[in-house]
Amino acid sequence: MKPTQKREEITFDSLASCSASTGVPIGALRKGKRLCPAAFPGSRVKFLAFVEWWFSQDQSCEIDYAALKAKKMALENDALEMDLADRHGDTIRMEDAKQLIRNSLMPVRQRLVALPAEMAHRCNPSDPGFARKALEGWRTEAMEFCRVETMKEQPAENDSQPATT
Repeated sequence: MKPTQKREEITFDSLASCSASTGVPIGALRKGKRLCPAAFPGSRVKFLAFVEWWFSQDQSCEIDYAALKAKKMALENDALEMDLADRHGDTIRMEDAKQLIRNSLMPVRQRLVALPAEMAHRCNPSDPGFARKALEGWRTEAMEFCRVETMKEQPAENDSQPATT
């Protein structure tokens, strides 16, 4: 191409289509979009403008294999720790956790659902003092009910721990 010739701009509709067509890593395109917005109008990619910008930068093409190896080792160690915890019984299955949460919170839910019906016959809106006492009484009953229901699910855990005085 002669310097006086007008070059034809190559434009792609998206980063993904540019990456697929040219082989340029999508991470490099994202970096270009962040640092050289003129090459990325809207969601489009002006490829020649991107290439000019890319090669005008001091881009290091070296791969840090030591950092990648360290990252891989850390991920493998995490996986091994999770596997070991699973074998030792330090983890619980998701369904068991959901069931425990359901069993613990169901009494609270039942009391809250019953609130309007219970309060309708306890409160007299024309006497705020009476209404406040009725609500405080309901709160005390509800909290005690929830505490008792929650403790029903946990006797095995409390029995295994030594008593402290």
